[in-house]
Amino acid sequence: DDWRDIDLILHKLADSVTRRERALADPAEQLLRKEMIESIRSLLHCLGRKERGIFEAFFFDQLSPAVIASMFQTSTANVYNHIANSRRKVKQERMRVQVSLYVASRRRSGLPRSRTLAPPPY
Repeated sequence: DDWRDIDLILHKLADSVTRRERALADPAEQLLRKEMIESIRSLLHCLGRKERGIFEAFFFDQLSPAVIASMFQTSTANVYNHIANSRRKVKQERMRVQVSLYVASRRRSGLPRSRTLAPPPY
């Protein structure tokens, strides 16, 4: 899986919900799914309470935007806006985490924190 593409991950997660019975029979599949969900949930701390609730209802609970709108007493259009904004925020958080991990790995290996690039040849 390409962990940099949150939309692909969420699509695969939604697809895996429909195959839940097979996943329960295969312990390796169940463990991978659990790890993926935990990784995504750890990224969700960047969302507000309402955004997170809508995000989880849509992607984890597989509820329709109309049902989510009635749950949160808002319009369906507002649900779509929250989903789009949440995706953007989760992608940004994922990038922040990746950059932090990269910088930390460079630091552990003794490499400089930054690299000075050569000036462009004009």
